[in-house]
Amino acid sequence: MRNRKEQIIRDAYDAFNSRDADTLIGYVTEDVNWPDGTTSDPDKRLHGRDALREYWQKQWDVTVTRDTPTEVTELPDGRVMVRLDQVVRDLKGEEVSKGSFEYFFEMRGDLISRLDITYL
Repeated sequence: MRNRKEQIIRDAYDAFNSRDADTLIGYVTEDVNWPDGTTSDPDKRLHGRDALREYWQKQWDVTVTRDTPTEVTELPDGRVMVRLDQVVRDLKGEEVSKGSFEYFFEMRGDLISRLDITYL
């Protein structure tokens, strides 16, 4: 049986993969802190729901990304670690990239407040 945090994370990935911004934004805090994957600067971050919605919409305008969680683990410090496989395709369906990642989510109650990424 999945715990509450794992279910929230998996539901958020389902919303992301179906490009459902309204549902997806409901899984994050108003002041969410998120890495900006459009830049090579690892310190550049997005802040707030509006910035994150815009980021996802821009991404979806040019690519189709499928994130498949392979492992979801709640860590002793309360963060949730997600190992995932990611495939990014252009709008014609051609593969642009694929890789495996570890995502570390911080949560406040039932909402995601921060994401950090480790590239495997």
